[in-house]
Amino acid sequence: TIAWRDRIQAAWPTVRITNVTDDAGTQRTYGDRIHVTVTVDLGTLTAADVRVQAVVGKVGANRELLNPYSVDLEVTAQSGTSVTVAGHVHCDIAGHQGYTVRIVPYHPVILVPSELPLVIWE
Repeated sequence: TIAWRDRIQAAWPTVRITNVTDDAGTQRTYGDRIHVTVTVDLGTLTAADVRVQAVVGKVGANRELLNPYSVDLEVTAQSGTSVTVAGHVHCDIAGHQGYTVRIVPYHPVILVPSELPLVIWE
């Protein structure tokens, strides 16, 4: 909807990732799971307006993520404009695997990447 798109675009400059933690340690084995916790400030938006995702892939020679895929993280707490989300990244790629975090707009009936290409990266 146009009203939703306008509201997201107006609020987007205030949305930010404030903290990212995980329990990865220094050694991971194929098949392990890494628990990721992210805190975001959504400004005037709600948790229903966005998806916070871990973007996972094999780490390339220039530290880029190769063949990345995304994992939606789930809301675990909310206090005012601050929302905490968490989830697991599975170590299912041979070699060095990494992740980064992003926030993307979400609407159940709008194809957001093509209609509203907004992304906030960690």
